[in-house]
Amino acid sequence: LGLPRAVGGEPWREALVQMPLRPPSYLEQAFHREMESLGKAGDAGRILALYRKGCGHFQASAADLDKCLNALVETEFRGSELTSKELHWLLDEVERHVGSTDDAHDIGRHLACFAWGVVRLSMLRGLPEDVLAKSVVLLTSIEAKASPYIRQGVFEPRSLSLTAWSCAKANVGSKRFFQDIADAALPRISVLEPQQLSNLLWSLATVRLRHPLVGEIAGHLESSEGLLARLNEQDLASVAWSLATLAAAGQEALLARLAAEVEARIEEFSMQGLVNVTWAFAVLRQRAPFLQAAMQQVQSGRRWQELEPRALSNLVWAVATLKQHSQTELFFLFLAERCILPRSSAFRPQDVSNTLWAFATARVAHAPMFSALSATTVQGVRGFEPQGMANVAWACSKMRAGSPALFDALPAEALRRRQLRAWHPQALVTMGWACVDAGYRPLELMCATAEELRSRSKDFNDTDLATLVTICRPREGWPSGFEETRREILALVAGETQRRTLPRTGRLLQGLPGAVCDQDRKK
Repeated sequence: LGLPRAVGGEPWREALVQMPLRPPSYLEQAFHREMESLGKAGDAGRILALYRKGCGHFQASAADLDKCLNALVETEFRGSELTSKELHWLLDEVERHVGSTDDAHDIGRHLACFAWGVVRLSMLRGLPEDVLAKSVVLLTSIEAKASPYIRQGVFEPRSLSLTAWSCAKANVGSKRFFQDIADAALPRISVLEPQQLSNLLWSLATVRLRHPLVGEIAGHLESSEGLLARLNEQDLASVAWSLATLAAAGQEALLARLAAEVEARIEEFSMQGLVNVTWAFAVLRQRAPFLQAAMQQVQSGRRWQELEPRALSNLVWAVATLKQHSQTELFFLFLAERCILPRSSAFRPQDVSNTLWAFATARVAHAPMFSALSATTVQGVRGFEPQGMANVAWACSKMRAGSPALFDALPAEALRRRQLRAWHPQALVTMGWACVDAGYRPLELMCATAEELRSRSKDFNDTDLATLVTICRPREGWPSGFEETRREILALVAGETQRRTLPRTGRLLQGLPGAVCDQDRKK
């Protein structure tokens, strides 16, 4: 076989021609080293070509495919462009190994690596639809293959973490599958590495699975000295985001330590990491001592240019919700001028809603920004959720920044959908209040609200009913054709105060002529 030459360089390939099954270990190691070298060189095409050539000379093992996938991921699939045919061949190769891998000793490691490689491939932009579809089918096969081994405790902690992350990232896997992973990881918390803890926590949060593992991981991170310091900035942000997404209660001690770690290492954080950790503290209603430093980081070195519309809207929402910094107005004006206004047309409905709500909540006026986002709302109103429409109407009314086109478009869209029963009463009432407060009289919307009040009055809480009284109490400004509906709404609200304890509504009704309410209620 020419051992001295084979170990040192290219001639090892000639030796493999004579190996139809498996080559000696030294040739296998040379094969793996060359794939690793190509991975560092960043050439995905040459890696796949090398692996395919190896498959033509010997029977490739799961370990060989592991090395190939790891090298491809290291290149981020860059270099020589992979064709659709080559991608299909690679997925077929993974599928073949998923079906044939039965070595209980290494099966967890191999299946985890296969899942990870397929997910990283599916994250590439511009992939053909058939490749994406095949990736999902393949991940489903990996789930089916892995499930019994996970329940048997075969998977090592790293494999559990990697499998959970991969399937959660691809939105593949049943609740039972993630439950099994969490059950298997629970007794092994003490041997899990910091990043593995973070990945498991993120995975459970992504699939919205509340499991005892969440509390155990949080307790382990809080009580283990130096464990948080070993997490990188992405993992710190991931832990905070996961706790907020799962609404984990009773984690004040961990959050305090997490906040201190963030503040001490604020310069390490990416813009997305800063947004995620700030958003998490706002959702959990926890004070964020790092907020001032985070705001300074956003404004320094033109780092604000890294913020996409979704991140911008989440950031201003979080800062407005925290209500803890005196420089909020200057910070918001900076973002409005530099980031939001120039990119207002790229804001999606949820981004528009969050941004306008935040500025109105913080009482920060910026007329050009409100005008631009109002125009974006009018153009894309059909993409808004009911609560988003109500938030936009409320914010523009509060800041006296809405346009006639906006207050025409929002009620018209609500009525066009003909599904007001799906609206939460708070959103419906807020929309009506905002239009009236801005000087408009949404007659058809109020008639539709009256119909909803008749059919599901118990769904309206004290604040909703009090808001309806505020809208309908004055006669002035309403057309004569609305008088009967106005009196009916007041009567229905008054009837609810007889059946339920509604202190705010009751106080507002005290100023109305009692005979009017009694007479209309009886009618």
